[in-house]
Amino acid sequence: MIGGATRCADPDLVEPVEFGSGLRSHIAREPEPPLAATPFGPAAKPLPAPQSASTGWVRDLLRVRAGEQAERIWAVFDEALRATGADGRPDHELRLQAARALLAEIYGPPSAAGAELPDDELAKARRLKLSSRPIAQR
Repeated sequence: MIGGATRCADPDLVEPVEFGSGLRSHIAREPEPPLAATPFGPAAKPLPAPQSASTGWVRDLLRVRAGEQAERIWAVFDEALRATGADGRPDHELRLQAARALLAEIYGPPSAAGAELPDDELAKARRLKLSSRPIAQR
C-alpha cells in the first residue's frame, strides 16, 4: 500500500488518472435544474425566528438554573463590588459598573422615556449642609 492506495498486480488494468480529472468531469456535467423545475416546486421561504411565546420555557429554565446557582452569581457581584486595581487601590469604575448592573437586575434598567429618578438623599444633605454654612467658609 502506498499513500493509502492499494497497488494493482497488473499495470495494464490500471487507467492513468490525471490530477483534477474528477473535478473537470463534474463541472462538465449538465447543471442542476432550477428549483422551480423540480417536482417539489420552489424552495420555501425560511421560517421566521421563534417568537417569545414559544421560547418562554427557555427563560423559565434559565430562572430555575440561576436560582440554583444564586450563591455563585452573587459571589461574582460581591467580588466586583470590592474590586481593586493592580496597585491594590479600589477600582471605583468597576465597582460602580457592578453596582449599576446589580441594581438594574433588581429594579430593571432605567426607562429611556426620562422617568423620574428617585431622590438623591445624599445630594440633598450636601446642599443643605452647604447652604447652612456662612459664605466665608464655602
